[in-house]
Amino acid sequence: MFLRILVTIIIIFSTLSKSVLANCDFNHFDFLEELNDPSYLKSINIKVNKKKSFYKNFYQIMVSKSENIPPNLKKNFRSKVIVNYKFGKCKYKANVRQLGDWKDHVKIANGQPYRSLKVNLKEGNILNAVKFKLFIPETRNHYNEILGTIILNKLGFLAPETFEVDLILNNSNYKTIFQEDTTKEFLERNKKREGPIFEGDESLIWSYKNKDNFELENVSLSRLTNYKWFLKGENSEEIVLRSFNKLQKSYLNYANNFPKSSLLMLPNNKDDQFFQDYYFILTAMNASHALRPHNRKFYYNSFTDKFEPIYYDGDLKLDSPLWFRFGSIEDDLKFFDNKFSFSKMDLLKDNRFKKEILDDFKKKVIDFDKALELFYTKSIQHIIKNTDELHGLINDIRTTELKFKNNDQFKKKLIDNYISRIENHEVIQKNIISLIKDKKIYEAYLEPNKKIILTPNDLSLILQGNIFENKRYVILNSFNNFNEKTFYTEDFQLDNLSKGKIIYSKGISFDIDRIKKIIDIKQNNPSDWIFFKNINFSNWLINFNGKLNIPNDVKLSQRLNSNGLTGCLNFLNSFFENTSIKFYNGRCEDSVNIIKSNGSIKSINIYNSFSDGLDIDFSNITIDELFVKKSGNDCLDVSGGNYKIVSANLSGCNDKALSIGEVSELNGNKIEVNNSNIGISVKDYSKSLIKNFKATTVNVCVEALQKKQEFGGAIANFEVLKCDGFSNNDKNSLINKNYNEL
Repeated sequence: MFLRILVTIIIIFSTLSKSVLANCDFNHFDFLEELNDPSYLKSINIKVNKKKSFYKNFYQIMVSKSENIPPNLKKNFRSKVIVNYKFGKCKYKANVRQLGDWKDHVKIANGQPYRSLKVNLKEGNILNAVKFKLFIPETRNHYNEILGTIILNKLGFLAPETFEVDLILNNSNYKTIFQEDTTKEFLERNKKREGPIFEGDESLIWSYKNKDNFELENVSLSRLTNYKWFLKGENSEEIVLRSFNKLQKSYLNYANNFPKSSLLMLPNNKDDQFFQDYYFILTAMNASHALRPHNRKFYYNSFTDKFEPIYYDGDLKLDSPLWFRFGSIEDDLKFFDNKFSFSKMDLLKDNRFKKEILDDFKKKVIDFDKALELFYTKSIQHIIKNTDELHGLINDIRTTELKFKNNDQFKKKLIDNYISRIENHEVIQKNIISLIKDKKIYEAYLEPNKKIILTPNDLSLILQGNIFENKRYVILNSFNNFNEKTFYTEDFQLDNLSKGKIIYSKGISFDIDRIKKIIDIKQNNPSDWIFFKNINFSNWLINFNGKLNIPNDVKLSQRLNSNGLTGCLNFLNSFFENTSIKFYNGRCEDSVNIIKSNGSIKSINIYNSFSDGLDIDFSNITIDELFVKKSGNDCLDVSGGNYKIVSANLSGCNDKALSIGEVSELNGNKIEVNNSNIGISVKDYSKSLIKNFKATTVNVCVEALQKKQEFGGAIANFEVLKCDGFSNNDKNSLINKNYNEL
């Protein structure tokens, strides 16, 4: 017990000393909503430490002979970033550097140097962003970029947070467009589990070794941007290589048919309509620049085993008639068969939807006036008109359905053609045509009988930058020995309201009693799992009997499995009503994991979990009765959603009985905790209100704090709090022990 208390105190004080607690002259807990609203941001002030070197760098870029910005002049400069809100200011340490490919990202106006910047905050965040860009507005067609990203987000596509903000850069003052980087924080904001992010590799595009710009486009492929995620464990490695293999094939196909298929890229083949919808709306928004393969960004969703496009650099022209920037109309419309219909057309024309867009647009510009209102109106009118015209063109052209070849012979032909083109361009490059894992190392074959040995760290460098030992290496084919199917996928339907999927490992067995509405699930091995997607569980009882037969001192190899799942029993996009769940003996990171789901659960009972008992992410869930006993980590962990617990009994929680984090709100009626390390922890822009909280035999009753840099403080409210231990909050957070306002 003494050691547990000592460790808890050390953790608390080490957390308080971290750089996440950046210097602000206000309390975060007073402005949790405002800190996530761009309309409360007045300006960003950047003071570069070495001003002379910074200005010298600017003029070196201006006078350089190349038409694009030389990469060697994109140097990092240590700086101080002062964020001015309407209610106070924060000061952060940061690195800044020149941003952009072309020289329109540097200019002199009103006698002052203007430049687009890439900013990496070393502490604190701005609207959850730790890394972001500040564009000179005309480099992104100003209000087109802001309104366009809003529309794409509202339509369900991944697009970065984008808004207008005043920048004070040393002695220069000008408007910029703030745009978050597509990093882990970007995925969190979009309620996505962290996973691989890819983009087109531009290392050969811009004057590579005295080649002309874009001369090597027909040999430019893709790369992994978040290589550190690859290094988190063997399952991350497998997910990255499996997805990279699919995407690289799509890039090889595009490169093989260049320039006729300069926009033709469907990494999911035609298994769904998502990329076709994305292509369609970007074309209607005159944003085909974002469809160029070197501008493309992709998130791989391991839950769905599919890629999702991430918008970037569309050169949008929203208030203009439909026009085709690249290739012929026939080539640009190869994506569609003549029965295609944009799946989000009704939403785009809905008046309430259009009002939501307008309201967001007002928040994200500095001065909304009649001219901007007219721009908004014309843009919406043109987009809708362009979609109608585009539908007509698709019908008129009578395109033929694309055929996708997935066999090894076709892939080998693509690789052979690619290697031939590389040789013709006289690019010195090692081509990895096969990659086989042997325990913890990889055998990379450069040709059938020639191989090199790579560690995971070596491989991460190639995935990220196509560089190893100062030489150029490119992976053309990977994942040769990961093809064994270790799970089953079936269509699954419990009623007439929803049709979804059930995916489960080979060791899982289950029985469904449709009359009694009971699902019984059993593990054969402690690592077995089951995954329900898009299912309505109204009035069902789900029983899960696990096999926790491994000593507790044995650690999991990684939090997630090779399908990206952390739970033994998993739910995604599911609906609950009067549902009951009983779970025994979980060896996974989470015994039960509920993701992006909604509804009301009658009862959840979880006994004997190796790590977390119940983990809920990005959901809106009410639980009437919750009972969790004996968890190796947290008994209940919620994040990124809205939750209500009517009654809970949590005991034997080795870490936190109740953990609330990452912009969550939790309302509790009666929560009882016993024999746990921490009673309740509220973190990272989260809020809780519990009417009656009672904790016995705990080291810490309540903690409220900022844990991660991309978030801020938290608020823990109680009407009645009964606990003999101590409570702790950092300077950004608040604990109200007698809060009487609902």
